[in-house]
Amino acid sequence: MRKLMLAVCALAVCLPLSVKGQDPMAVTVEYTKILPIDGLPLSLVHLNDKTVGAVFQPPTVYAMRARAKEATLVYVQGTAQRSIELDSTRFTIDQDGQSMPGTATNIKNFMRGKNKLATGDRVDGVLTFAKKVDLTRAFTVTYDKDMAAEFKFNSNQVRAMTAPASN
Repeated sequence: MRKLMLAVCALAVCLPLSVKGQDPMAVTVEYTKILPIDGLPLSLVHLNDKTVGAVFQPPTVYAMRARAKEATLVYVQGTAQRSIELDSTRFTIDQDGQSMPGTATNIKNFMRGKNKLATGDRVDGVLTFAKKVDLTRAFTVTYDKDMAAEFKFNSNQVRAMTAPASN
């Protein structure tokens, strides 16, 4: 009887995940770009109504979703391949000739300013850019003026980013 109850509980926990039908991190793939910093390639995920729920869990997801409606947010993640210094104040976002600095929010090894990283250190954080970019036009997240990742969304992606959240 105890094993049966355990199996029922396991099924109840897993059922909502299978009904949703999609791996949460798979949602972020089409909104992710790689910033090729030598020694620390960073995955950049544009945070929006579609991606916030895949990156963050409640209760943080609610606050991040609200922040993403007010400003442009990019989730930053990577692992140092060698010892390196990452200066989080050197990130900018560029669109139509306008450049805007980013502000770092630390999750792990992404404090504002210079971060000394050893081989294998993981970086997690969020870049906040004060203004919203126009999602219908390409924009670039740049590090130190010469390393950049360009985001260019199609109309289906833009529609999905601004649709009401499903979770």
